[in-house]
Amino acid sequence: MTFFSSLAWTGISFVLFTALVAIISAWKTRDEQLDTAEGYFLAGRGLPGVVIAGSLLLTNLSAEQLVGLNGQSWKTNMGPIAWEVGSMFTLLVLAYYFLPKYLKMGAMTIPSLMEERYGRGTKTMFSVVIVVMYSILNLPVILYSGAVVFEQIFDISGIMGTSKFVAVAILCVIIGIIGG
Repeated sequence: MTFFSSLAWTGISFVLFTALVAIISAWKTRDEQLDTAEGYFLAGRGLPGVVIAGSLLLTNLSAEQLVGLNGQSWKTNMGPIAWEVGSMFTLLVLAYYFLPKYLKMGAMTIPSLMEERYGRGTKTMFSVVIVVMYSILNLPVILYSGAVVFEQIFDISGIMGTSKFVAVAILCVIIGIIGG
């Protein structure tokens, strides 16, 4: 077994790539006013369209797409990917029709749009519902998918001498803490 196909190389490359992303992100945002909502959510309104489009695409990607959707498509057919491809039309309508209106209103997030249009109570209700639904529906799937990937790549159960279930459960907790 060569070094570049070893578990050590996998771990080192993962840590280095993650650090590289953090360093580039910190360097690129060093002059940004991230203490205001407009600076944090809209980068001071100074980003080109391709960066905004890339941000929309990449914030939609998580373990559930990278693991679950690809795995399900591989196992069955390409049908599950049709859902994601179909969302392209919705995003185009959002980008070309709704987004300019939202930006003119000064809305930087959907909750701020709700507050602008319907009042603070609606914003609060919407925010609570979204956080609860995300916590119940999406977060467990994302944590589990990510933990399964880390278990498969790094063989955590073999390293710890436990069952795969215990390793995945521990990884879910660790990923949740780091993400939190």
